[in-house]
Amino acid sequence: SHYALKYRLNGGISGRYSLNSDFLQGQREWAIDYSHNQSITPDGLTQLAGRGNLVSAKNFYSRYSQDSSELREQLLTSNLSFSRQFQDLKGSGSVVWNRSQDLKNNHISSDIPSVSFNLFDRPLIAPPGNEGLASAGSDTAASRWYNSIYWGYSGRGLVRSESYGDKKQKGYQRPGAYNELHASTPQKIFKYITVSPNASANLATFYGYIDTAIRGKDTVYDTNSYAFSKLSDTANYPDYKTLSINTRLIPSADSMDTVYDVQMVSKQYSIQARHDTLNRKFANVFGWRAGVSASTNLYGIFPIRILNFAGIRHTLTPTVSYTYVPKHDLDKMFFNLGIPYEGVKKRQQLVTISLANQFHGKILKPSSDGSGKPREIKFPILSANVNTSYNFEATGSDHKWSDLGLTATTGYRFLGLSYSSVFWLYNQSGKLSLPIMQQYGFNLSTGSFEAHGKLWDGDRLLLDSLRKPDPVHDRNAGPQSWHISITPAYSYSASRAHPDDVFVPAKNYNLSASADLGFTRNWKISWSGNYNFVSDQMVQNSINLNCDLECWEMRFQWRPEKLNPGYYFIINLKKIPDFKWEQRERN
Repeated sequence: SHYALKYRLNGGISGRYSLNSDFLQGQREWAIDYSHNQSITPDGLTQLAGRGNLVSAKNFYSRYSQDSSELREQLLTSNLSFSRQFQDLKGSGSVVWNRSQDLKNNHISSDIPSVSFNLFDRPLIAPPGNEGLASAGSDTAASRWYNSIYWGYSGRGLVRSESYGDKKQKGYQRPGAYNELHASTPQKIFKYITVSPNASANLATFYGYIDTAIRGKDTVYDTNSYAFSKLSDTANYPDYKTLSINTRLIPSADSMDTVYDVQMVSKQYSIQARHDTLNRKFANVFGWRAGVSASTNLYGIFPIRILNFAGIRHTLTPTVSYTYVPKHDLDKMFFNLGIPYEGVKKRQQLVTISLANQFHGKILKPSSDGSGKPREIKFPILSANVNTSYNFEATGSDHKWSDLGLTATTGYRFLGLSYSSVFWLYNQSGKLSLPIMQQYGFNLSTGSFEAHGKLWDGDRLLLDSLRKPDPVHDRNAGPQSWHISITPAYSYSASRAHPDDVFVPAKNYNLSASADLGFTRNWKISWSGNYNFVSDQMVQNSINLNCDLECWEMRFQWRPEKLNPGYYFIINLKKIPDFKWEQRERN
């Protein structure tokens, strides 16, 4: 069922019900999906929205669902949000309640609730005529350099509740908050260089923490131990730890002694570190950083003239940025509330260098307006970027230069090719050297190859099989159509952990295809699938048959695939789709 009130609200609810009337295994199960969106105020600035799903049993999706995403995720989600846009303040605020439950392991996570407030970037000192809340990027003749100092704020607070189906892992319910203030001031110097100083500060607040000092270590073993008369049997239990190995003599029937090796093993879970108990106090974590960046554009022309090709334009954009990150110590561990905070960091002074290259071609074509001046048509040829960074504070085993990154993309019409790679700048001895390749990868995309056309004129199949020919009725019958689409995707990558190692390749090759044929005016058959050449299997496969029955329509879907096999059949009234008869089955 769906409902709507124009300009005010809309939503819907759908339900599924399953009845098993067996005497010994009788059961009734159901699932509900719902959504609601509503404008609380006529201006649409205050919104109320919610959506979610419910099931009566954890195995409902696995037993009755026909949706592949439901079968994969096995997840229940609920969301309710109240939001408001503050136009005068150029900000927004919201109160959100979230809940998710993994039906496979019964892990439940919820925010009860989450409150956020944001102030969009605005000038610290607005230019004349735009006092107060001028937006970032506003430009007036009376603007001065200090009118380009922009600042913004974002804050969030929540109460996170976590519970686990595993009794060995305790759940918790803890509050937390996060505040961030940032500022930047882009300025032009010498007309061509853009310099942008920036700074940001954040404060995370938690209730409840554990001291990171380790008070001891505990090795946890399973309570059950096992003995194997053959040592080869233990190969099936690699996570078991050997406790003892004994050799004993057992007399046999012919009075000869037989030697047996007996190995006692016990399963070892892990070595757990012991910390202090939970401190039920508020704790704040403060962090900040500051920096400045400078960039400009340099242009060059390669006058290569071949036929109507007029040349290549090269745009080089060098960017240099400096970032200062102070040393930060942290002797506390916090619950996972989804709130970011500054972890343990060494002091860093980073200089990041990047070079962006854009190559564009230009061709000349005759004018179309009769002026005689040729038209210029520009098109991209290649985009390439190189970046690395230098840390002045790095000492010891920490290298001052970071890995060198190189990316490039090119394409022509439907064909696109991208490349990425990472290089070490230090050899095995830790000395600075020429770049040594660490990993590389290619990604080839072609878009969709499509073909379509017409078959025969008239409705010959219908004329030959379903009724007698009627020249008057068949006079306006158009030709039947067909359509084929093929979309290949290929990616290849290789990496290694050390410069002396060999590259370990990884590739992915998928082929998505679809086809449909309207073999009469009313009957249409279609197919869609996705084949993975690496695993050599069909990932998705669906065959559909559709029929237009004037006031009615019929659809039949058959899924001969491994994840969600089965079929679905439905006949419904066109103007009232909920008036229907349907049948479905999963194999």
